[in-house]
Amino acid sequence: MDDNRTLRDELERVQAELRQSREAVARLRAHHAREQDSLVRQLEEARRELATLRARVSEGPPREAPAPAAASTAAPPAINPTGGTGLVALLEVPALQDEAALRRLETVTRLGLADLRLRLAAPPPVILARQPPRESRSLRDALRAEGFKAVDCELPSRAASPLPVRRFLVGQTGLRLEGARGERMEVQWREWRLLVLGRRSTVSEETQVESFHDHRGVRQTRTVDVREESTAHFLWGYGEGLWLSFTPETDYTGLGERRGLSHLASLQALVETVRERAPQVVTDDRLLRMPTLSLPLVDADRAHESFAELLWQGVLDGLL
Repeated sequence: MDDNRTLRDELERVQAELRQSREAVARLRAHHAREQDSLVRQLEEARRELATLRARVSEGPPREAPAPAAASTAAPPAINPTGGTGLVALLEVPALQDEAALRRLETVTRLGLADLRLRLAAPPPVILARQPPRESRSLRDALRAEGFKAVDCELPSRAASPLPVRRFLVGQTGLRLEGARGERMEVQWREWRLLVLGRRSTVSEETQVESFHDHRGVRQTRTVDVREESTAHFLWGYGEGLWLSFTPETDYTGLGERRGLSHLASLQALVETVRERAPQVVTDDRLLRMPTLSLPLVDADRAHESFAELLWQGVLDGLL
């Protein structure tokens, strides 16, 4: 009897946790839907504004403009001036057994305990909210007031990308490099602030036509979708107004004898080279173990950029 009672109690506890998890997932999906609706409205507003501006440009200046109409030559208003989306995240997470900390988080973020536990189970930075920039800053300040190491940053745009480095040379004062388009610059050692070493999996799909023979031996053709997955290592370097990318297309002969036998070994040698000359630099290699990173409230194809951007904001804020 005691064993049955224990099993029933355990079953009830598990069922209660399952209900809480389902409710948390439902709330998260609802949040995604609301966020998507908001983004769609902002996109439609921006398109309407852009169409209006294009119409004004196509009309050209009026033939007989009155003298006092100087306002017609003023710069057009910015498209969606209140646009942009901010992410709020924790760089350090409390233990899941710390009920007091979880209650404070619940009060500040207005997220349920089950939802918080699901998010805090992931490695930091843990994203808690995706809001307009002003609200993101307010939430960040409220979290910091409660003793949490919180940061906020603008969601990386799809148009934003690092400068791909074609080749480089290690100098006494800095790293002299050439970009993929022939840009030449030198990044002083004192400018290096953050290095993010990672690995990324990408999936490509294409439609192909293949031949086969049916049961009668007649040759036939059919269309099939071919899905291929590839993985590549990368190194991102950050500084004030700086975002560099070292990829398999980079020439690593500038490392000299330290050049590795593999791409990853060369990246690791480059990290050590920079760290020796720039002791202030912060390094993070957790993305090596997360090639298919998934973050809440962030599109999968921008997850690595968002992860690194939150780290960079932590460096700028002096939290890392």
